[in-house]
Amino acid sequence: MEWRPYPNISAPQMAALSVTGALLAAGTWVVMPHLFEYAHARLTPARILLETALPLATFVIGSAVYLLGIMQLGTGIKRSFWPQAKIESLRTITQSPVLVGLFLIFFGIFCICVFPFTLHPTHPKLFGIGWAAFGLGQCCASLRSTTQRPRIPPTTRIDWRSRPPLQSDQWGQR
Repeated sequence: MEWRPYPNISAPQMAALSVTGALLAAGTWVVMPHLFEYAHARLTPARILLETALPLATFVIGSAVYLLGIMQLGTGIKRSFWPQAKIESLRTITQSPVLVGLFLIFFGIFCICVFPFTLHPTHPKLFGIGWAAFGLGQCCASLRSTTQRPRIPPTTRIDWRSRPPLQSDQWGQR
């Protein structure tokens, strides 16, 4: 039986599905601190469901969609499931300097928001934004690494044993 990622989904659509899952998981980190803002309110089963189970389910579903999308994209590229033109159009996007810049911006947001929180926990909303940026940065990095062209090992190697020894007229002089 032949492997197929998902019927009628192109490589760019699979990448977009993966990004959508990462956005869903990252959005959970942004929303969670706002849900705990009113912790002094009366706890009811609906409130407990809203504050714990719903965000957890959203995060798990978003992470699963992201990871499955990246794995399916990588497997589809390795097995040449999609036409080379579609993969090349995706590679022009994922190998561009814009994606590297986006990754660096997300990493900077992560560092600015999370590291001060570990020293002085005053802004839990920034903490959530930092971890959301971390997840989106991971999405950028994994898309870039998944769509890289495979490295071809060099076919010609220099056999240094068949070469004459190195000699110089300058050796031993100061």
